[in-house]
Amino acid sequence: SADYGASFQQQHRFDNANITWWSFHEGSSTDLILVSGLAKQIYYSHDSGRTFSDAIKLPFTPSRILYSNDKSSAYILGYDRGTQTLYISKNNGAAWKVLNQAVSSAFFWAVPNIDTDLGIVFYESIHKLSNRSVSRIIQHSITTNIKVIFDPTAGYTQMGSLIVSNNYIFALLFNYLAYQKKAKQISNTTKDLLLVSYKRKNFAFAKFPILDLRRGFLIAYTDDDEVVIAVNHNTNLTNIYISDTSGIYYGLVIDRIVTSRDLIWLYTTPIVRFKKFPSMPGTYVAIQVSSDRIPRQITKISYNKGGAWHPIRAPAKDQSGNAINCTPPGCSLHLQFLLRRTYTFYSSLSSPGLVIGYGNLGQYLYQRPSAMYISQDGGYTWKVMPFQYSHFTALDHGSVIVAAGFDTSTSESMISYSCNGGIDWKNLKFSNEKIRISRLIVEPGYTSLFATVYGSKQSQEWVLARLNFTSLLQKKCQPSDYEVWIPRNPYSYRNCTLGKVTSYQIRKPESCCYNGRNFIRPKTVTICPCSREDFQCNYGFSSTFFNCSVVAVDQQECDSGAKYYYASIYRKIPGNQCIKGVESMMLAKHRYPCSLAFTPAPTSGSNVGLAIGLPVLVIALLIAVLLFYKYRRSRFPFVSSFRLRRTTTTRDEGLIEDSTLEEPSKPSSVV
Repeated sequence: SADYGASFQQQHRFDNANITWWSFHEGSSTDLILVSGLAKQIYYSHDSGRTFSDAIKLPFTPSRILYSNDKSSAYILGYDRGTQTLYISKNNGAAWKVLNQAVSSAFFWAVPNIDTDLGIVFYESIHKLSNRSVSRIIQHSITTNIKVIFDPTAGYTQMGSLIVSNNYIFALLFNYLAYQKKAKQISNTTKDLLLVSYKRKNFAFAKFPILDLRRGFLIAYTDDDEVVIAVNHNTNLTNIYISDTSGIYYGLVIDRIVTSRDLIWLYTTPIVRFKKFPSMPGTYVAIQVSSDRIPRQITKISYNKGGAWHPIRAPAKDQSGNAINCTPPGCSLHLQFLLRRTYTFYSSLSSPGLVIGYGNLGQYLYQRPSAMYISQDGGYTWKVMPFQYSHFTALDHGSVIVAAGFDTSTSESMISYSCNGGIDWKNLKFSNEKIRISRLIVEPGYTSLFATVYGSKQSQEWVLARLNFTSLLQKKCQPSDYEVWIPRNPYSYRNCTLGKVTSYQIRKPESCCYNGRNFIRPKTVTICPCSREDFQCNYGFSSTFFNCSVVAVDQQECDSGAKYYYASIYRKIPGNQCIKGVESMMLAKHRYPCSLAFTPAPTSGSNVGLAIGLPVLVIALLIAVLLFYKYRRSRFPFVSSFRLRRTTTTRDEGLIEDSTLEEPSKPSSVV
């Protein structure tokens, strides 16, 4: 189909071919390759599948096909997992040759607007070290046919850990000394393992502010010149951290995030309940495990990149206009979502302020029946919708909201849509039978008026329908149909968000008109003077009430023999653009001792001496045990338990599932 699923034409040329998977060009909507893995054949198309090439016999069994990130390039990479060989085609797949052998499945093209040579491939060259497979990271230019080791000083890395994402390159260090010393007896470590390169400079170790174990890493976001990462520390303890611009120094954003069990972190892709709002700058939402005697799941929201977290305010009224008595801390709105899935959550750069979620009211998650909720102001105020559909999206820069699901009152599969922000809804019957809705599909960017909904019947037969809303919105929006919206932190006294005031032109909810695919949203930006809320605790400091307390020593200066080190208590929130104001005061450096001196307790036998001396002794023993345990663990890390993972993002910052990737046997957006 080349018309949004309105009609399909069967390609009879593939009747005798076993098409097992396909690969799309991320930079082109017209280029794709169909793969017959067993036959070692591919068919390529340059016109969105209207026509295909003849079958091209491959010299390898393809397990992954990767187009270049250069839209004008004809370069394509192919990988044979069985022989661990990487192939290159310079003519859109018509001919192939070996690029290198003994290569892992972690390989990446250069990134546009970051790498000057888009013909560069980053991959792992596999080496054997005492019967253990390790890797060296190779930077190979197809353009110049020059390949070099990326940062030879980094040594060997763990095979399969390479990730190239925007300005950053990540890998996990292979600690050969620890591997020799019976590393398999230990399942975790506090030793620095995560390597980070910023703007293709040499690697440096990522620095986290606490001494907890670091058993697994999942990279969530790398945009805005910062890294947001989930770190699995221990059973039932996964925290979210955000880095400085270099990606090296990390500060705690929120702890006790709801995530997968240990075995999932160890062997496959974990679930992490954390998201950002593309439609509301600097806003995160997370599901946290409460610290109650009986742990519960609660949803919280932050409007300043994790500087402060709040319950999500419940709607003031229900769909019938009756008052809802739900106020924190006893009651709030709890949204359901996953980091890697989008069908129960909508937020897009193309529709500022619009957030659609699925959740429930109560003291914690899953406490009451769930419903669909809509916010037009970035998640501060919400409206509840009159149905419980969990599949929804928005079209035409947010002018049309579409939801699909099974209506229990009529026992019918329905599609509901609204052109006025959810104030009024119209319903369409999708099928007379009960359909299990699987997905609402829209074009990247959510700028068209077309959507496709598909699902399956109880007989396992698939049903697909195209939704065309051009007849619904026949009037193009005029200047009088727009109003100005300024995103702001509702818990701040200023209109500044991340150091600036941004004014967006958005469509008035009551104006049922369309913006158009090529609509460019006017906006104005004014930079703010810096205030206290533009800063967060620096690396090595932890937030305590309204201040930051030192919790970790920066060993870089102390290891050289110095008695003191100098550090700023605060750092500017990554992505914050404020200037002057209190900036120089907040970033001033202060002196801290490299070690703490403990005064011995009095030897008197008095009750006062006992009351003081016993706690000091207990504290000293605990510190000694902690240091010994830390030292023991750092000497014997279980390197094979570490997994470095990343999420895959669309061009609109929406996160996609593994099932939407080009083929199921590749490293599933995670390496």
